[in-house]
Amino acid sequence: MRILLVNDDGYNAQGLRSLASTLSIEHEVTVVAPESNCSGYSNSITINQPVSIRKVKEAQFFADQSSSNDKAFPVYIVSGTPTDCIYLALHTIFKDSSPDFIISGINQGENLAEDTLYSGTVGAAMEGFLFGVPSIAISQQLETSRVCRYDVSAKVFREVFNKIVFEISRGVYPSKNILLNINIPYFHNLSGPSIDVKLTSLGRRQKSKPPREIKNQESKEGRKYIIGAHGDPPAVLTPGTDLHAISLGQISITPLHIDLTHSSIMHLKPQSKTNYTIHVPDIL
Repeated sequence: MRILLVNDDGYNAQGLRSLASTLSIEHEVTVVAPESNCSGYSNSITINQPVSIRKVKEAQFFADQSSSNDKAFPVYIVSGTPTDCIYLALHTIFKDSSPDFIISGINQGENLAEDTLYSGTVGAAMEGFLFGVPSIAISQQLETSRVCRYDVSAKVFREVFNKIVFEISRGVYPSKNILLNINIPYFHNLSGPSIDVKLTSLGRRQKSKPPREIKNQESKEGRKYIIGAHGDPPAVLTPGTDLHAISLGQISITPLHIDLTHSSIMHLKPQSKTNYTIHVPDIL
């Protein structure tokens, strides 16, 4: 298949290189990635300045050095956001024929619960979904002072991806145009016999942590702060959520959609008088 790869950690991130190297063994891969780290950019798109896209000649440089695969693949660098990458790629490189899949990642750090609202990794996948291309965001859980094996995660994802493609062909999903958010747990033991894959819903974290003020850094613009980290998971995790699955060392697959409508409010009883008319002359 023809696969468009993107990320939000930047074109030289190890997770992207490992994923590109692994998938290019079986598929036709094209990498279009941001020039710099764009973590937390969500669906941000550049509208107030030009955005450049350029092809890199030494594409093999981006292959995972630990892989035996020496197959080269085209790599493009974009001066904008992850969403810019997808937008430009689909309007230029793939203008005559859309890719079969868009895959965003492997992100350095998990994207769980509310993270999906801030994540540039998910934002890029969502842009592909909006264009009608089935898209997947994939993230890797990190742990302090532990080396992350992206080459292993890429191979694990390849197995999951093949299963997803098979399920689509069998009509398991209601539409071929899917948007999935996948999180892979940190591998404490690479010799383990198996790892479970769970279909999950989005969990909910506690509120975000407060910002940290940078002392002695006040300027004419005002005080300076470092924005706080995302909130911790709740004390009691809800089974069936992505937070719960990752806590058990399972791979979490969360199907997403872009309809943010609060359905239960939309179905309030008629006597609630939610729908009414305002007579403009009466209030002027």
